[in-house]
Amino acid sequence: MRQAQLLCAALTIGVAAAVVSALTPLPVADWRYAVRVSGIPVSDSSGRPMYAPFLGGFDVPRPQLVDINGDGSLDLFVQERPGEMMFFERVGETWQWRSDHFQSLNIGDWFRFVDIDGDRDADLFSEMLTGYIRVWRNEGTVTLPRFVALGD
Repeated sequence: MRQAQLLCAALTIGVAAAVVSALTPLPVADWRYAVRVSGIPVSDSSGRPMYAPFLGGFDVPRPQLVDINGDGSLDLFVQERPGEMMFFERVGETWQWRSDHFQSLNIGDWFRFVDIDGDRDADLFSEMLTGYIRVWRNEGTVTLPRFVALGD
């Protein structure tokens, strides 16, 4: 009988220790996410290196060329997803990816750059979520744009 009581006490202590151990939080790793576009080197048929060859394909791209930074080269803007506009800067003979969501502007399902006020910098038309047109005035400069939505 004494052995049964000792065995029961030992099992109770073991189960209690297992429960306490299971309830003790485990240390959480410090995870941080960063977008990095890199990979294996890829060259075109003439041997020139290709920048970001695995950026991905497009399904329904809506592109526009506009010199957004005043350097005399046409930069490329592409909308593939609603509300987001990708920006590729023309640097020499290549397109350099700069952003998947240019200036965090929510442009709905379409956009179009145009100088609406004659100040020689690109302003922007886009869709609002309601389907109306939103006008973004470039209140920056020709070389450093800053888009501000005009009133509804």
